[in-house]
Amino acid sequence: MQTDKRAGLSKLAWIAHALISERDRRFLRRRRERVRVVRGGRELKQPYKDILRIAGVDPLWYDEVGVPRYEPFQPKLANDIYADECALVLLACQYCGREMQCCVSYNRMRRFLVSGKPPEEFDPEYCYLADLFTHGVVGYGDPPCCSVDGELCTGATMSPMELRVLEYWRRIGGEWMRMPENEYELVDRMTPAGGE
Repeated sequence: MQTDKRAGLSKLAWIAHALISERDRRFLRRRRERVRVVRGGRELKQPYKDILRIAGVDPLWYDEVGVPRYEPFQPKLANDIYADECALVLLACQYCGREMQCCVSYNRMRRFLVSGKPPEEFDPEYCYLADLFTHGVVGYGDPPCCSVDGELCTGATMSPMELRVLEYWRRIGGEWMRMPENEYELVDRMTPAGGE
């Protein structure tokens, strides 16, 4: 029986394993966990045609589940009332290029539940969303439904282009505090798939 670390690995897998540093492996594990936590269970968002029809105007922003909102953005209006972090981000439909402001939020309890680790093992100062943003990831899932010529846009089934963090807020001692150091461009603007 082999006790070598390479046992059971193909030659190519062993070379890849050897080339990736332990630091990179930790990053990739955290990245997989982040994507699983943030995007897990999120599906195509409802079009909310009834709300949009009654309002008669485009919403100012959308919450985490794609509900159109008409009050100016405030973190206390986030869909997740237990959120510790909240951001208003600028997204664009990959198909038609329509830009929309959307809320993303995060609460620490979600991390405890997913990881199975006790709360004392987590750094209370760690800012999950801010860390995602530094890697150019928002994790909103499918964008709010938009329409092209009255029909549901194909982009509603695609991840949106993540353009900019417009506002970043963190709850400290029960009070929301804006942290502009976490507000910046995420990616270069791309040409939409169905656009010019």
